[in-house]
Amino acid sequence: MDKDNLHSADELKKLLANKGWGENPRVYTAPVRSYENCAYDSSCVLSDAEFAEHVTGQIKGNHLKDDKNIRDVYPIRMNSFCGAQRLNSFVVDPEGYLYTCWNNIGIIEKSFGHVKTGYQLNTNYTKWLLSEPPQQCLECKFLPVCQGGCPFDYIEYDKPRCMSWVADYKARLMLAYDDHIAKKMRQDSV
Repeated sequence: MDKDNLHSADELKKLLANKGWGENPRVYTAPVRSYENCAYDSSCVLSDAEFAEHVTGQIKGNHLKDDKNIRDVYPIRMNSFCGAQRLNSFVVDPEGYLYTCWNNIGIIEKSFGHVKTGYQLNTNYTKWLLSEPPQQCLECKFLPVCQGGCPFDYIEYDKPRCMSWVADYKARLMLAYDDHIAKKMRQDSV
């Protein structure tokens, strides 16, 4: 998401529901990020705080009505941050080359195989599987729920980037607390 499509997630959910993807399809949103050599107009990029505030507002406005979506508020322990760090998780470009991370699509020297020939256990693949969060992340209280964030940032740039929700975690915990109290009061009144 960027500043231009920030409020389109609900429209996308409705479109997918109308196309038969279920009554309430789950849409995962992530902020667009501008990296080196990127042709994207970075003036549209949301700051982490802006994105976190938007998502928290969406949770508050929409999701707390539905008990199934309260998971968006609670921190959940993760074993790895993304598919790029998991065995047999590949991204395929239009030419059939295999990559660990979608940020590397089109950079053939970063591929580790092809759909026709299979994958090769080269450093482009194994460095992602064997990656560890940087030292500063290992000392962070959020490590169990973020695992160091996007590995692309610390593998390719040696610069970890905190998850956007870190900027707004207190507001999310308050939402979770308010939801818990509201449910408790409903139970007590029955």
